[in-house]
Amino acid sequence: MIKTPIFNRYNLFNFKIGVGSPKFIFILFILHILVIEVAIMLAFEFLDFDNHLINALIDSVALISLIIPFFYLFIYKPTLNYIVDFKRISEKIVESEEKFKNAFEYSAIGMALISPKGKWLKINTKLCQIVGYSEEELLSMTYKDITHPNDRANDLNFTTQLLAGAIESYTLEKRYVHKQGNTVWVLLAVSLVRDKVGTPLYFVSKINDITDRKITEEKLIISQNRLRDAQRIGKLGTIDWDLITNDVELSEETARIYCFEEGVTILPVEEIVKRAHPEDLERTHKSLMDALEGKAEHNIEHRIICTDGKIVYLHAIAKIFRDSTNKPIRMLGTNLDITERKLAEQEIQQKNKELEKLNIEKDKFFSIIAHDLRGPFSGFLGLTELLAEKHSSLNPEKLQKMVVSMKNSAENINALLENLLQWARAEQGLIPFTPKTIELYPLINESVSQLKETALKKGVEIYINISNDLIAFGDINMIQTIIRNLISNALKFTNKGGEISIAAKMNEENSVLLSVKDTGIGMNQTLLDNLFRIDMQTNRKGTENEPSSGLGLLLCKDFVEKNAGKIWVESEENIGSIFYFTIPQKTA
Repeated sequence: MIKTPIFNRYNLFNFKIGVGSPKFIFILFILHILVIEVAIMLAFEFLDFDNHLINALIDSVALISLIIPFFYLFIYKPTLNYIVDFKRISEKIVESEEKFKNAFEYSAIGMALISPKGKWLKINTKLCQIVGYSEEELLSMTYKDITHPNDRANDLNFTTQLLAGAIESYTLEKRYVHKQGNTVWVLLAVSLVRDKVGTPLYFVSKINDITDRKITEEKLIISQNRLRDAQRIGKLGTIDWDLITNDVELSEETARIYCFEEGVTILPVEEIVKRAHPEDLERTHKSLMDALEGKAEHNIEHRIICTDGKIVYLHAIAKIFRDSTNKPIRMLGTNLDITERKLAEQEIQQKNKELEKLNIEKDKFFSIIAHDLRGPFSGFLGLTELLAEKHSSLNPEKLQKMVVSMKNSAENINALLENLLQWARAEQGLIPFTPKTIELYPLINESVSQLKETALKKGVEIYINISNDLIAFGDINMIQTIIRNLISNALKFTNKGGEISIAAKMNEENSVLLSVKDTGIGMNQTLLDNLFRIDMQTNRKGTENEPSSGLGLLLCKDFVEKNAGKIWVESEENIGSIFYFTIPQKTA
């Protein structure tokens, strides 16, 4: 164990007395008194002075002893403190200036002091590296000399505001022209230093070289423009749905596809749903739900409706992003505008249907020629051959019968050819359509008169139940063809002694309803379903073996629809049939 000296142990010499402290003054005062006493004692002991002189000496020493502490406190100490403080402040100033000098000179960004007139006052090494000029060269120039011509006005505007006190500082991106002629982009931050009375002294400029960043930004802009152009050309847009906030971010092309106003990029998902086509909404919703639940990918073609009513066809594909708990948080997808393709497909389908219809019509045409027209012609030719070979041996009664048969065959052939010609012309659009106001009773009466002889031969009564003042609006030739064909058809399939009734009345839909009713053999359901179809064979023989191609009814359907009407039939086997059709009562 090391023993500590007693005086150290009790801190006898380990105390401090501050200069100017109360302890210091008290000790100094005591020392002064001791000095005076010692001086007096020595004077009495060793000097042989006059008492008055000794007293004066003693008084002088005492006075000086009393003045010394006050001199120290009020003159020496403040002076000493001032000198110490001045030295300390000077050292700090030097240190601060050194720090500023080092910070200025070795800064990672360019720094400069510029006079209010724009002349470079002080420049660091980094700035020289940025613009390519030496310090000597820059100090002989102004900042305007190296500023890009297109940026001088903007820069001058800011410095003017700064000098006027309108702003305290400013920051802007500008361009310098490098000594080698290339452009250097910088981020400039400028403040103004003034003196005590507010007079501008110099600008402090911090210059950060952002050329690489600007080049990257320019490349990014070019890339974005290319992407936008590619999306516009390909009609392909992107969509980013935040499943947490329910906000949807649209690319410019997607916004165009959805017919949103220009500039709209972020909006609630409800605005997207509003555009969905009602017929596709349930199917689209199911596809999204399956994707969110991880059952399947969202890959669907659907339609949207713009605010102007335009229908847009889309092919949507999307991917779901999930968090660490497998919860869906984001859906990123594409929307491809396939409207043109869909319309083209629809047009192709329509053309295919038209082509199919033309092929069916062609087959129907050849079928009529091969079967329906061939039969009457064969019969007619057989009668003429028989008449040519045996006319001399035939008695008048048989001869009369053959001539009548020939006449009937010729009439059937003529009627068939007439229908065939009209149908062919109608399909080619060669029959003119000239609608006008029609008095129905005279028109129907004329059609009945043309078929009266045929009705008399079969013993069929024809009744007309139409008001004399009933009028309609349509093409008179087409209406007459419709009525004539329906009456002729009723005659073919009505037995002797039967009846045909023709009626017409005003309909509720501002149209005239006409009907041709017979008491004939009627039709089964299969025949009814195929009656107005060109691709189905509906021809059958009449009650007296009259030929029937079904072409007359097809012609009736075309002419009724041409006159903005409808045609249909009600029939029951062995009871009869009723053909109905409508035509406008007056012009629309």
